[in-house]
Formats: sequence, structure tokens, C-alpha cells
Amino acid sequence: MVARLASVVVVILASTSGVPAQPAPGVPPLVATLAELRQTVAAQRCPAARIVAQTTRIGASTDGPPPRRIPEDYGVGIGQEAVAWGPGELFVDQTGDRILKPAEGDPRPEVPEARRYWHTRDGSIYILRSTIGTEISPLSYGVRARAEALNEPDTNVTNAVEYALQVPTGPVGSLPRVLARGLEGDGARVGREVVDGVECIRVDLPLGHAADYRSTWFAPDRGYLAVRWEETWTTDKIVRATIYGVREFSQVDGAGWFPALAEVVSYRRRPGNDVWWLANVCQYVVSDIRAVGEAHQLFSPWFPNATLLRLPDGVIQVVGGDLSDLVRVMSDGTLLRATPPTPTLLGGLPPDQVADNPSDRGGGTR
Repeated sequence: MVARLASVVVVILASTSGVPAQPAPGVPPLVATLAELRQTVAAQRCPAARIVAQTTRIGASTDGPPPRRIPEDYGVGIGQEAVAWGPGELFVDQTGDRILKPAEGDPRPEVPEARRYWHTRDGSIYILRSTIGTEISPLSYGVRARAEALNEPDTNVTNAVEYALQVPTGPVGSLPRVLARGLEGDGARVGREVVDGVECIRVDLPLGHAADYRSTWFAPDRGYLAVRWEETWTTDKIVRATIYGVREFSQVDGAGWFPALAEVVSYRRRPGNDVWWLANVCQYVVSDIRAVGEAHQLFSPWFPNATLLRLPDGVIQVVGGDLSDLVRVMSDGTLLRATPPTPTLLGGLPPDQVADNPSDRGGGTR
């Protein structure tokens, strides 16, 4: 954990960490058109193998303009999942986000509700929550859980999985929604560029306002992971800039490449004002990721993320890894202070290729 914590702070100031780029056998050649790239990314980010992983989100955010005190004016949120994924199917054992307020003292919140989420290959979606006696009628006495069938995916669950793993949570052959936004639209420019030492295909897409764009860098040698994307969005009240970057990588035998550590940083400023403020920093940590060789492993142990596991020799392990140091540096402001106060934007389209588009493509970003 000490090495992970050191790299978390360093990668904010440096741009490269993790596994060095290695040519992967069978990687499709660099493509020239948006349609070809969209098809290739969909195929590469939907491996045939089933995978399991532990994912943790730790972020700090503020809801107001500067001056903002660090860390007093930032709330810290923690979310954890144990994920089992396969093409067209998803199981998530999730602990809802815990919100900490560093200014209010030692961050020890109550444990939030745990729930289990299924999205089966036939399209059925269920959420299972634990319950207590006061929540049920006398005729249901003895029931210890409640389940709900959903008509639509729960985006709180699917967004967490897609940001962490860059796999689709929709039907087989679909794109992860977090990547689809950078591959769908008119006026795209597709080129090649090296970013953070990795050769990438760069896609620039104009958004609703003339100055707004979504730029994404896909790495063919890393299974077409989006190693970076950035987006700007302008309204009459606010200008937003969001930057996503993969800081560390995992290569899983039989399944390909995945993020091991990803970061999303969001900035805000007022229109006509060049002063940015740091609105949000979120780290996505992926642990214990592996391919599952069988369709299901009914008798294999399955623990929620952050389970304390006591071994016969008395040693206690934390499933998913002990991330208490990362929680600490997020809560005490170390990571916020290490984050650049203004965005370094690398993407966008040349002014002569931008035409004002009044259509709204949904400018919100997570």
C-alpha cells in the first residue's frame, strides 16, 4: 500500500506510471475512420472471458466557487464494489457511497446500505437489499432482504464499473458508455499522437458550444483502453473541464488490459473569467482482478470489497487491499494540494474546424 500511495501522489505531478507499453499480438492496425474505430473499440473492450475484480472510488469535491479551503470545504466520498463481469452480464456487490466531512473531525461515518445488483444476459435486472423487521409487514415476518426488478440499469452501479474497468455494462457488442461519448457524433477528427509515452489514436469531437469538445486517446497496444479523455462544457453560468487519465495498468491473462488506477479531475470557472477552481478529484482503484475460467464458480469464496479476512495463522487481510492511507491523504488535503489548480488541456479542434452547434448532447460529466 505504501508503494501505491506514493505513486498516487507522484502521478498527479508526473504523467507516466504503471506497466510499460508492450506490443500485443493480434492487435488490429491503427484505424483511420470513426466508424472503424468505434467497431474496434467495442470488440476490444468486450473480452470473451469473464472477470472478477474489487473496485474502490475515493473522491473529494466541493460545491462552491473559490476561495475554497483545503480540505475543510471538501467532502470526501468512498464507494466500494466487488464486480463479476461477463459479456452482457454483470453482478455487483456494492457498498453505497460514504460521505466524510474532514472539517467535522475523525471521518468514521456509519456504514451505508449494502446491496447486490444483477444484470443477466436475458436483460433482467435486479437489486437485492438487506432489510430489518420494522420495514416489513407482519405477514412477511422473517424476511431478511427485499429485491426489486428494474426496467432500466442503475447508472450509479454501471457508471462505477465502467469508469473503473472500461467494459460495457450494456448488451453484448455495445460500447462502454464512458467511451461511447467520445466516438459518436459529427465533425470528428481522428489522428495519431503519443500521450504519456503511449502511442494512441486521438479522437476530437465538437460538442454543443463552439468552444467545447471531447477528446479521447485510445491505446491500441493496451487493448484500446482510453488512457486519457478530456471534455469541456459551457453554459451561461459555468464552464466545466473534466480530465480522465489511467495512471497504472493491469494486464490480465486471457482477458487483456484494464486500468489499475484511474483518476478523474474536474474544474470550474465563470464565463469570461480565466480563474479556475478545483471542483472534484476522484481515484478509481482496481484490485484482485482476474479472469474466471468457468461460467460460474458456485463454491469459490466471494467476499465483498473491504472484508476483513482472518486466516488460520491469525493474519488479517483486507479484501481489495487496505486503502486507509489513500483515504487519509484524500481527507487531509494532500492529494488536493498536489493536484494542479488549473487544467492542462491537450485536446480540442482547430478554430477553423469548429462550427457552433446549438444542439445539446448532454453536457453533464461524472
